[in-house]
Amino acid sequence: MKFRITLLFLLSFFASVVSVEAQNDTVQPKLIEEVVITANYKPTGIDKSINPVRILNMDKLQTIGVQNVADALKFQGSINVVQDNLIGTQTSVQGLSGNNLKILIDGRPIIGRLNGNIDLSQLSTLNIDRLEIVEGPLSAQYGTDALGGIINIITKKNTDHNFDALISGYAESAGQLNLGAVVNYRLDEHNQIAINGGRNFFGGWSSVDTSRYQDWKPKIQYNAGARYTFTENRFTLSADGNYFNEYLLNRGKPIAPYGEYAFDDHYTTVRWNTGINAAYSINKQSKIDIQSGYSYYVRTKNSYYRDLVKASELLVQTPGSQDTSRFDQKMLRAVYSNIVSPVISFETGVDLNQQTGTGLRIRTVNNLIGDYAVFGSAEWTLFGGEQKNEIPPYTHRSSFSIKPALRAALNNTYKIPLIPSVNLKYNFASDWTLRGSWSRGFRAPDLKELYFYFVDINHNIIGNANLNPEESQNFLASLHFKKALTQTVYKAELGGFYNDVKNLITLAAIDLNSNAYTYINVGRYKTAGARLTGEITVKQLTLSGGLFLTNRIYYFNDTPVNGTSVDANAQIFYTVKPADITFNFWFKHTDRINSFVQDKTGKILNTFIDAYNLADIGASKKFLKNKLTATLGVKNILNVRTVASQLAAGALGVHSASDGGTNIAYGRNIFVKFDIHL
Repeated sequence: MKFRITLLFLLSFFASVVSVEAQNDTVQPKLIEEVVITANYKPTGIDKSINPVRILNMDKLQTIGVQNVADALKFQGSINVVQDNLIGTQTSVQGLSGNNLKILIDGRPIIGRLNGNIDLSQLSTLNIDRLEIVEGPLSAQYGTDALGGIINIITKKNTDHNFDALISGYAESAGQLNLGAVVNYRLDEHNQIAINGGRNFFGGWSSVDTSRYQDWKPKIQYNAGARYTFTENRFTLSADGNYFNEYLLNRGKPIAPYGEYAFDDHYTTVRWNTGINAAYSINKQSKIDIQSGYSYYVRTKNSYYRDLVKASELLVQTPGSQDTSRFDQKMLRAVYSNIVSPVISFETGVDLNQQTGTGLRIRTVNNLIGDYAVFGSAEWTLFGGEQKNEIPPYTHRSSFSIKPALRAALNNTYKIPLIPSVNLKYNFASDWTLRGSWSRGFRAPDLKELYFYFVDINHNIIGNANLNPEESQNFLASLHFKKALTQTVYKAELGGFYNDVKNLITLAAIDLNSNAYTYINVGRYKTAGARLTGEITVKQLTLSGGLFLTNRIYYFNDTPVNGTSVDANAQIFYTVKPADITFNFWFKHTDRINSFVQDKTGKILNTFIDAYNLADIGASKKFLKNKLTATLGVKNILNVRTVASQLAAGALGVHSASDGGTNIAYGRNIFVKFDIHL
């Protein structure tokens, strides 16, 4: 019923917009091609990139009040984001878990995974320009963890203005209040500095007021960053540092029978990310890029026995009640790229990474994992070339390009095979592009999977030092159509993927009587799927949507069991030019997700999260000569809160283990946002 109501609303809105557009046919569509840098030798137009890249522009998403990376991804097809209210977001792409998704900030990897996932709700969009998403293995270029794809977070860089500043405020009726600022200042023609900082507050939320325990936990986040950039002729040097601190409070339910006491958990997360980047253009064709970075992540848990009458508390002395886990990563990446001619380009480089981990729950003498690699790729246009002009009518020549890549690496724990990939692109007509790729993926087990030890009254999870690394084969194919007419731009894509993963690492029960779990290698896991998307732009109106099919095949003792889901999304983006008001509406239908586990007797058990629909709408208006932007909107229009589910521990996270319901969102709420540009 909710699905039909939303579709009727969407169609009604579309009809009203079209009637407005019919009154004015003098505006030309803007044919501005977006530029991507991920997996390319230089900034490249998205249509010219041999890798299929999806771009999420933050300016567009701000209209619906996006505050973090998880918010930005929740409406994307073939990407599923699930929220665990203690360990954060858990993300899957093409049916592959977040363990296989590499998260980068300006090309540098982020550390600090819980249950294999980076908590994307901790990554504020305040200083983010856009997200570049490449699905499918990029292990040849980016190494381990890139088996499922890459999300590269591109931050805002200093502008050409001598000074500009942004102050941003955000409030939700559900109890969220955020405030942040970004300042860019040009000292002179060579030197620029930028600083940013913010505070995000969420007071917690429950569908039923318990006066204490809350389904969605209260938390406070602080983030700050600074960047210095020096530029002279062909040389650029930048140094940056970013700090993040989150405090999350899990208030326990009063203990029966009198409710005088309760157990409370306090979680504190700290992230430090620092780096130095240097780029030198030897000439117009060749360039050297060097990235170095240090990342620090620590998560502390403290449990207290609280006296609710005297308002006092004591640290719990039970083993496992207190814990501090710390991870450090050092990285160095140096790349030499050369555009030999208009039809031949190549790059080669080294990628060095070291990660260490310590904590009461990590039991190992050797707590270091080192990965040291050399890699290279080349792009060759066998025939044809670029279009001669960029506006209609086009002069077109068919072209065919091939891009092979290879990575050789040493790991102090595992033997890593050669990792190859091949990408193809064929422009066989002015409006049509065919892309295809084959690649191998590789992921070494992380420190937690190898050496984790977490045994207390509620948990019994032990790492497995005998794990084998995951390896995969991936095939991607997509057909793209783009047509620009006088008043309208049409885009469409038909694509498919196939992943064959060997030695998939998962958490499995070893003794259900004692609730004991460990990490094991499943013999095989396959995912396959297809997508059909479309977009039409008529002057200030853009309509887009898609269907996304994913089939997951699990193998238990060589017996295949599969589950299929079909997701759908839609977006309306419309600007009323005379009033300078922008409307943005997003909708996504997430199908029932079926997965499977095996108990100690070998019996295959079905687990699931039921289908649900999410929709957000927002409108922005500029004032004071574009100095002030005000945004008003509604999140979770359909008031989704909890959906039926049956989860086994480890299916989506140990803390998510439950039967009956899974929290999806904290109800319908109104938000207001303002941005002041100075």
